[in-house]
Amino acid sequence: MRLSLLFSLLLLAACGGSESTPAPAEPAKAEPVKAEAVKAEPVAAAEPAAPAGDAAAGEKVYSTYCMACHQADGKGMNGALAANFVDDKERMAKSDALLLKSIEDGIPGTTMISWKAQLDETQRSDALAYIRATFGK
Repeated sequence: MRLSLLFSLLLLAACGGSESTPAPAEPAKAEPVKAEAVKAEPVAAAEPAAPAGDAAAGEKVYSTYCMACHQADGKGMNGALAANFVDDKERMAKSDALLLKSIEDGIPGTTMISWKAQLDETQRSDALAYIRATFGK
C-alpha cells in the first residue's frame, strides 16, 4: 500500500499536482488593414538608364562605323537606310541589353549587320552611350 501511495504522489507531482496550469496566452492579433488606408502611388514611366559606356568615346565609334548608315542626324534617312534614333521612340525605349545585342549580332532582314568582329564590347557600349546621349532625348 505504501508503494502505491508513493507512486500516486510521484505521479501527482509529475503532472503538476492538483493545481491547474494556466493556458498560454493567445498571441495578439494584428489589426486588419483597411482598404481605404492604402493608397497606391502613381508609377512614373521609367527612363532608360544611361548605358555604362563613355559617350565621348562613343562619338568616335559612331562617326567611324555607324554614321554611314544612321547618318550624322541619327535619322538613317528617315528610317529608309537604317534605324531612326530620333523619331522612333519605341526603338529608343528598348533596354540597353537588347540594343547592344542588335549591335553585336545585327538584325536579320534589315541592313543592320553584326559588329562583333569589328567592335569590342567597350566600343559597342560607348557607341550606345553616344546614341542615347545624342539622339535618345
